Amino acid sequence: MTRFALPALLAVLSIAVPAVAQDRAPARNDDARVRIDDLDLSSANGAARFDERIERRARNACAGRPTIAGMQCRETLSRELRDALPAQQRQDYARGRSGRVLAMVPNVSA
Repeated sequence: MTRFALPALLAVLSIAVPAVAQDRAPARNDDARVRIDDLDLSSANGAARFDERIERRARNACAGRPTIAGMQCRETLSRELRDALPAQQRQDYARGRSGRVLAMVPNVSA
């Protein structure tokens, strides 16, 4: 029985892998822009609203893709939108997010 299971699995993977690879391409949409002129990115609230807008834009641009490919598309597009911020706004955004970042410190007993 296991003699037939491995060839069958390989046949399925050889068909599925190219299809998944095609779905991994991020959405390259010139209209994927996020408005920032009304936000103070240096504040925690402004940075959070920017994050919400990015997530909404990425969700809309990547809609209709299979689950894993959709998640990868959203992550890639979100990163690209954040990276597209001009240098000053990127610094403001980092400052605005710094108030929300939590660090996990292990509790080590001496």
